[in-house]
Amino acid sequence: MTACKAKKMASTAAVTTGRAFLHGFSLKGGSTASSVLFKNGGTGGTELWSAFIKTQTAAGDDSVEMTFPTPIEFKDSLHATLAGTNAVLYVAYTEGP
Repeated sequence: MTACKAKKMASTAAVTTGRAFLHGFSLKGGSTASSVLFKNGGTGGTELWSAFIKTQTAAGDDSVEMTFPTPIEFKDSLHATLAGTNAVLYVAYTEGP
C-alpha cells in the first residue's frame, strides 16, 4: 500500500480510480438530512459502506466519524455518493496494487 491520502468532498464523485482502501471518513452534516454511500466501481457499483445524519437546524451541527481497524478494499474504484445540502465529506484512503 502507498501512503495514506486525504480528500475533502462537497459533492458526489470518485475519491480515486483503481484499487483503493478506505481507512476512515468524517461526514459533516448539511442543513438537510445528509448521507454518504461508498461504492466499488462508480455510481452504479456495489455499495460497501454508508452513513446517515438526520435533518438538523444548521449545517455542521452533527457529524459521523469512522475509522476502520482493517481498511475496506475497493477493487475497482472508490466512489462516494454524497447527499445533503452543504454536507462535507473527508475521506482517508490509500491506493494500492
